[in-house]
Amino acid sequence: MKIFVINLKRSPDRRVKIEKQLKSLGLEYEIYEGVDGQLLTDEQIKYYISHYKPFDKAGSYAIQEWIGAVGIQKIVGDYFNVMGLPISRVIIELKKFGITISKQ
Repeated sequence: MKIFVINLKRSPDRRVKIEKQLKSLGLEYEIYEGVDGQLLTDEQIKYYISHYKPFDKAGSYAIQEWIGAVGIQKIVGDYFNVMGLPISRVIIELKKFGITISKQ
């Protein structure tokens, strides 16, 4: 089994620690750079909580909502990985089974 790890570029110490632990356990892994955000003001946080439903989401935010526009600085990789389902990866994997997705 392969483990996929998401780590922020600005957290190299965390990455080193995780890699050491996974190697010591003999586990196969792949590390991806995660979404990096910016600090929000108290007013922005209060607005988000009162206008959206952050408590039913992993990480308490949905990138496709207002918070994505004001809080996310950069994404490395596929937007849909952050949103929830890596659509482009699903399409690639389906092609391996002879299934193609097309607009109709």
